[in-house]
Amino acid sequence: MKITIRGREEIEIVGSREQTLLEILQEAGVYLPALCAGRGTCQKCRVKVLEGQVETGQEENGVCLACKTSPVTDVVLELPREDEREILVEGMERAVSTGDEIEELTLTERNFIAVDIGTTTIAMALVGESSGEIKDTYAALNRQRMYGADVISRIAAANGGQLSLLRQLIAEDLWQGVEKLAKEGSRPVTKVVIAANTTMVHLLMGYDCGSLGRHPFISEHLEMIQTTLGDIRTDIDRRVCQEDILSLLPVIILPGISAFVGGDITADLLVCSGFEEEGISLLLDMGTNGEMVIGNNRRLVAASTAAGPAFEGGNITCGTGSIPGAVNQVRIVNRRAVIGTIGGKQPPVGICGTGIIGGIAELKRNRIMDRGGTLQAPYGDKGFPLWVAPTGEKIALYQQDIRQIQLAKGAIRAGMEQLMEVFGCMPGEVDRVYLAGGFGTGLPIDAAMEIGLLPKEFGGKVTGIGNGALQGAIACGRKPPEAEKHTEAGNNGRNRQLLIPGIPKQLNGIKARVESLSLALAEGFEEKYLRYLDFV
Repeated sequence: MKITIRGREEIEIVGSREQTLLEILQEAGVYLPALCAGRGTCQKCRVKVLEGQVETGQEENGVCLACKTSPVTDVVLELPREDEREILVEGMERAVSTGDEIEELTLTERNFIAVDIGTTTIAMALVGESSGEIKDTYAALNRQRMYGADVISRIAAANGGQLSLLRQLIAEDLWQGVEKLAKEGSRPVTKVVIAANTTMVHLLMGYDCGSLGRHPFISEHLEMIQTTLGDIRTDIDRRVCQEDILSLLPVIILPGISAFVGGDITADLLVCSGFEEEGISLLLDMGTNGEMVIGNNRRLVAASTAAGPAFEGGNITCGTGSIPGAVNQVRIVNRRAVIGTIGGKQPPVGICGTGIIGGIAELKRNRIMDRGGTLQAPYGDKGFPLWVAPTGEKIALYQQDIRQIQLAKGAIRAGMEQLMEVFGCMPGEVDRVYLAGGFGTGLPIDAAMEIGLLPKEFGGKVTGIGNGALQGAIACGRKPPEAEKHTEAGNNGRNRQLLIPGIPKQLNGIKARVESLSLALAEGFEEKYLRYLDFV
């Protein structure tokens, strides 16, 4: 059957009645967000059927879920326009280099590109090698989201035969960003330094993901990787790569710690100076995969927990990313909501993670929701409204949204408590708490403590570091040693010379003293998880 997609340009693809529309679009490489990996829970894969007949159990005014819909005849579809600004608005501005003050620049200064490949977004910065000045930035959605919001869904897709397509998606996203930063203004670029979680590294390099998806969850690719931009695109379009000078750019991928604590966390640790001191520091990166590290200059313990996409607006009825117009502040006065949006944009377009946390804390403070997370009548059935348009359209917090946050909160808080227990300290003994990422940077701390996401003992100790992964990649790319070369066999069998960046000495120190904790096997973790589902 012919599937015609109308948008900025018309695309025709072919599918069968035995497939869902989502599967047909995925096979053709057409991007459509599917944060729940096609289970029908995130409601993000809505499409509008303009012509033709489909078989679906969920349809309203021609709009249906692609993951639950199959074509009966040839069809014409209209896909949603996902706002390309759904990127690192919160936290991106904090991606500044550390170290010496910016030196006086010259027009001939060499530049490098630092990259943070996240599960949800990709952030890049064009940086002066000597000055550390960020000259330009680029951010985009990670199109692998069409196979789910979390790394578990991506691993399952890779192991189910989609590894090549997943690699193609991220490689093309990376190439597009590098091309934009390097070629606008003909800027001289010497290398690309990448920080990414372990799964993203596997998908970028085309490594087998089998061991990531089964016990004991290990990776054989945790060391620093040196390759070229062209070799990353080998399986996609070798002719284009050979003809483009960008294909020769050296690429350095920072080393990871474990299967679920990757090079992005190694990069975070580089910019958190407290881990080089005697006192106890705690790092939290509360994304879809919640990573955390506790320790000091002698010992580090790292773990990760599956928090799910709720903190990033996924699986939330009116959820969205941190884009202009997203509700990020909520107060409740006399049972009426007073909201603020990112950039002050009106009308609001949805509610992002920080707004969800603030809203739930206000529901608890005003006794509209009990400690178990149950909304009082009449809000349990119709949700608590945050904003209502004259037409009746509304943005609200619903009972099922609160349940999603409870699951995410329980996983993060239980993991944190287990980590402190293994390290041998109580919450009050932690001296510094670093929150990484856009969600952590914008998190209302009082609200997080009100709902029990963070212990109350952390009051006054929390610092948001923004995009620490990008900052760490910047730190690793600055001031390389003069012309140090390394020769190794490339993926195509040819020898090539790669420029090794000036990796900070403390990177090896971090790797040497870190211990990896498996929360799934930790005694007492399940009990803690169930305890912290409540808003205590």
